[in-house]
Amino acid sequence: MVNNITVAWAIPVNITILGARLEAYVKSKSTVTAFRACIQHGQIEGTALGRLPPELIEIVAANIQQPIFEEHLMQWEKATECCLSECCASSHYTREEIMDIECSCDCREYDSELEDDHVEEWLMEDGEWYEKHSDIVRDHLIKIDCGCNPGGDGETEFMKCRKIFAQDFSLEVYFTVFRKYLGEDHFPDSPEITVLAYLILPSAHSAIKTSSGPDVVSFLASMIIDPLTIQEPSFEQKARFKLAMNALQLTPFVHKTLLRPSQPTLECLPTKDGLKQGKGVDFQIEKMKEQKKKISGTRVSNVKLGIETDCKEMASTQWPKLMMIGSGICEAEPGGYY
Repeated sequence: MVNNITVAWAIPVNITILGARLEAYVKSKSTVTAFRACIQHGQIEGTALGRLPPELIEIVAANIQQPIFEEHLMQWEKATECCLSECCASSHYTREEIMDIECSCDCREYDSELEDDHVEEWLMEDGEWYEKHSDIVRDHLIKIDCGCNPGGDGETEFMKCRKIFAQDFSLEVYFTVFRKYLGEDHFPDSPEITVLAYLILPSAHSAIKTSSGPDVVSFLASMIIDPLTIQEPSFEQKARFKLAMNALQLTPFVHKTLLRPSQPTLECLPTKDGLKQGKGVDFQIEKMKEQKKKISGTRVSNVKLGIETDCKEMASTQWPKLMMIGSGICEAEPGGYY
C-alpha cells in the first residue's frame, strides 16, 4: 500500500466503518454461511425460520455481525482519533486506571469539577500516556499494512481480512496515508495522520521512488496505463461494488482532501479597465485585499459547514468514479515510521 500510486475505478468509504465492518464480516462469515445454507437446503423446513423471506434473512445476518462490528468500531475510532492527534492524555486509560491515578495523585484535595482537569494535567506531565499513544498509532499503521513494519512477522489478521474480501467480491481495499506535520510548538509532536480508504477494481500500482536530502524530498512516479483499465465498468463490475457496499453496510464517504481547491475568480484579478483608469496592479491588489478582509470573518465561520456540505453532495453522486490515488513515505531516519 505504501509508496505507490494507481488509477482505478473506486469508491471512497469511511475508514472506521470499513475496518470494523470488514472484520465483523470475516469473523461472522462461517456462522452466516451456515445459516444461509440451512435455509437454502431446507434443513430447517417446517419451522418459522425456514419460511423467512430474503429481506428478513439479510436482517438476521446483519444482527449476527452487529455485536462484532460494535466491538471493533471502538478500536478503529480510537486509533483514528490518535492518528489525527485529536485525543487527550486521559483517553488512553481505562476508567479503572484513571481511578487509581486519582488516588495516587491525591485528587481528593480538589473540587469534583476540577478533578478531571487535574488528572489530565498530571498525565500530561507524567508522559506515560504518550507511549500508549505512539503504540496505538504504530500498531494501527502496521495493521493496515502501510509499510511501517519492514521485515515484520508476516501478514496481520486484517491483511487476511482484505484477502478474503478480495476473493469474495473481486475488489481491493486500498488505503492512502498522509502525514501533516504540525510544527515543533504543537503537542504532541507527532504528525496528524489522515488515513483514507477506498474500494477499487483490481488495477496495476506504480511504485513511488523517493529520495530525501537535508532540505528537500524528491519523488518520482510513472506508469503505462492500459486503456482497457479506464473504460467504464461493466454491469457485472458495478454489481460487485453494489454487493460489497451492501454486505459491509457502507456508503460513499468523501473526505475534504478530495475536493478541488477553489480557483480565483475574475474579480480577484487586476483588470484591463482598472489599468486604463490609471489604477495600477499594486493599487488593485491592495483593493482586493481590503475586500477580502471584509468578508474573511464570514468566510472563516462558514468554511467548515461549506466543506461538509460539498463533501456530502459529492458523496451523493454516482459512484464508482475513475480516480488517481496513492501515497508515499520518505523516511527521515532509518527505521522511522513518521
